[in-house]
Amino acid sequence: MINLFITLLFSQKIFAASCCGGGSSSSMIITSDNRREISFGVSARTDIGQTDQNGWSTFNNDQIIDSRTNFNFQYGEQLSENFQMGIKTSIAEKHVKKSGKNEKNQGFTDLELQTTYEYLPEYTYHPYKPRGFLYAKLSIPLSNSIYDSQSTILSDVRGSGLYSTSFGNFFIKKLDLFTLKLGLELTRSFAKNFSKYKIYGFNRYTIPLGIAYAFNQSDFSIGFTNTFSYTDEKKFRGNNLSNSHFERFWDSNIFFNYSPNRQVIYGVSYSDSSVFGDSINSPLYRSVALNYTYAQEI
Repeated sequence: MINLFITLLFSQKIFAASCCGGGSSSSMIITSDNRREISFGVSARTDIGQTDQNGWSTFNNDQIIDSRTNFNFQYGEQLSENFQMGIKTSIAEKHVKKSGKNEKNQGFTDLELQTTYEYLPEYTYHPYKPRGFLYAKLSIPLSNSIYDSQSTILSDVRGSGLYSTSFGNFFIKKLDLFTLKLGLELTRSFAKNFSKYKIYGFNRYTIPLGIAYAFNQSDFSIGFTNTFSYTDEKKFRGNNLSNSHFERFWDSNIFFNYSPNRQVIYGVSYSDSSVFGDSINSPLYRSVALNYTYAQEI
């Protein structure tokens, strides 16, 4: 399968996201001295294969196309000294060609709303203590999912199809020209009845880890993030009760930013789920993205 997806924002202030299973919400956290940030971006992803429940990989041949281009929008604002909010959505164009069919489909992806509280602020410099953020996110399905797709090759699938809530803890520490980042997120997807069966609630765990480097006396920065995702097995009730296998994968992302002033950031990013760790029951994909962020200082 080849699904395209959102590679989130790529500023050194924030975190890049992971794949189809859902990425970390730390990308919606404002960690700089800005009142608000608005971002526009475009990302293009192509799956190169799929791993099964034993970790064996099956790669697509030249006759299969399964890709998606996302046009992304994100807005964040500081509501007070320690509280902030964020909203994120995308319009996706999906192209799938396989099994003798060739289909294209466009529309909105899921909508994400987030609130964040900075419980470890940095009023004065400390050599070891990081800044710490707690956040909660609500994901609202706005498109078809694999559970209610009207296409036999899933060309209309652009979202999860399920309501979900996420709770996370995110740390960031600046050490001279380096910035270190670490997060932990739990997502609960809620049960839902579809026309042919019911899917029960399940959990996903996401751990993003990254480092960024800002070149001295330069407008350029570079960074790397690696995000681990694990999704519990899913239970389905149709004529019988059945379970899917658990899913795990790593999303490796390298990004490069140019910031000519404190208000503007241009970013380019490359993500790959096939270069680190062993994947189980998950797609293998590659993705590139461009992003523009405009910030208003406090």
